[in-house]
Amino acid sequence: MSTRSGRKESPSYRPDVICPVRPIKLPAPVPLVPASQRPLNQQDWFHGAIPRQETQALLSREGDFLVRESHGKPGEYVLSVMASGQCRHFIIQFLNNKYQFDSEGSSFSTIPLLINHHLKRRAVLTKKSQIIIRTAITKVSLGW
Repeated sequence: MSTRSGRKESPSYRPDVICPVRPIKLPAPVPLVPASQRPLNQQDWFHGAIPRQETQALLSREGDFLVRESHGKPGEYVLSVMASGQCRHFIIQFLNNKYQFDSEGSSFSTIPLLINHHLKRRAVLTKKSQIIIRTAITKVSLGW
């Protein structure tokens, strides 16, 4: 068998035949957004408006923490943490368009950035309390 150029080709080679290709299904792309830059409601450690008593039942070890919406004041957020055998609750203050635990500490544009700072750097929540958050109690770990 000869081609137009005069070259001999094997009988099985047919340049005019297109081999059908089946499309393959790829998994959904994984977002490359760091966890600390996701919105508050997408944070694993954010539990929404759960009651204070339920929060206390979830925190058992030193440094366990979660963030919740205040039941008494909707739109206000609270960091709950186990420290020295008791559950402590810190209101997350919003001052000058920044979130912080007190006027002396670092402030951030979002609550996730505030929490990430204290968690990664093991920074105390307030100078007065000297409490450090260690382990996030996540909705996933609770099967929610």
